[in-house]
Amino acid sequence: MSRLLFLALALPGVALAYESEPQDLLFSDAYDVFSSVEWDSGWLPYDCNSSPAAVKFYVDSRGAAYTEMEGTSHLTWPEALTQRIEGIPGSGWFALHTDLVIGADYCYDVWGYAGMGTLWSEELNMSEDVTFDPFLLAGNPLRTVEVATRAEDYPPFEYSYAVVPGVEIVMSMTWFPQARAALTGKRIETGDALITQENAEILLDVPEENPGLLQLASVYYADIDAALDLVLQPGLSLHIPVAGTLNIGSFDIPIELAAVSEERAFPVVEYEHPLPSLENMIEGYDFGEVELGNLSNAFVDFSNIGFMDLEAWVSIEGSDAFTVYPEYVHATRGNIDGVVVTYAPEDADVQSAMLVVESNDPMRPRIEIPLGGNGFVDDTPCYGEGEQDASLSSCGCSAGGGASGLGWILLAGIGALVRRRRAL
Repeated sequence: MSRLLFLALALPGVALAYESEPQDLLFSDAYDVFSSVEWDSGWLPYDCNSSPAAVKFYVDSRGAAYTEMEGTSHLTWPEALTQRIEGIPGSGWFALHTDLVIGADYCYDVWGYAGMGTLWSEELNMSEDVTFDPFLLAGNPLRTVEVATRAEDYPPFEYSYAVVPGVEIVMSMTWFPQARAALTGKRIETGDALITQENAEILLDVPEENPGLLQLASVYYADIDAALDLVLQPGLSLHIPVAGTLNIGSFDIPIELAAVSEERAFPVVEYEHPLPSLENMIEGYDFGEVELGNLSNAFVDFSNIGFMDLEAWVSIEGSDAFTVYPEYVHATRGNIDGVVVTYAPEDADVQSAMLVVESNDPMRPRIEIPLGGNGFVDDTPCYGEGEQDASLSSCGCSAGGGASGLGWILLAGIGALVRRRRAL
């Protein structure tokens, strides 16, 4: 038995809540926060036109912040199409990866000897990540995740270069790079509707062009802050045998290689929610004249042109001369189910009723179809056996030989089951 049908039988008079098939969502983003950052210090303390020796430091960096969050979109009705997006616990992932090339060049101009070259070059990779429970939305105490990475301090080292025999340039340095990033969630936009922690459910419009399929596109928005720094602590000296060691300088160089602070729109996530959709039904049905004691049947089809199973509950409001069987309809995607509406008048007059269809079609949850009929009494005289007027081939009396009311109902039920079997 259908779950919804069970609820309808167990809880009469209670409005049912319907739900489309949940859809899995993945919000992911890769942002090149440190894309192609290049820096050099310039010649220190002066260029070689003003100093016997000088050194220049340079950095070339690349790095990105990566984010992934998994969630599930739920769509319910009948009050209105209501969407709720729930994050999957533990599926949030935020990472920072940075590649650095750090090096130093030198130049000299001593007693007519001049030149330049590379003192040293180093490639370095830094990575760090953190997991969290999505979603980071406004109104949620957990709105920001942070990640930071720092390379090990490089101990002091020395490089010496013989300019000429006996004259050396000596450089020493301690240095370390560090990177950090923070992601602060803000909202999820689905069309013009905004999902936040305080506004977790949003209302959506039923599509008119394709009512059996709700096509959606959602975008996650967050603020991202990131920085990449490098601290250099170099020392530079010139060793001359005659003059001794000339200390040219020792200094700290804090370098901000990159700083980012902006709102980030993640790539669009497109998905679809299937819906049931009841094809246009008859606007009304008139049984015409039906003799008292007889009945007339009308077959009513329920065609599902949607992408989700259609369920409907059918009843009669009005005259008791009208009945319907069965009272529950289930049409799978692209198929037809049906009911039999029976008119069995007991009074010789015009009668009317309403065929009421309540379904899980969000566009038309309730349909009322007018029914009408006119009961009459056939005044044609009847004769006993052997006394029938030879000019009459039949008479309108229902007393002899016709199907009983129960028999007509059984025939109608068989007809309905045959139609339902054809539809399934």
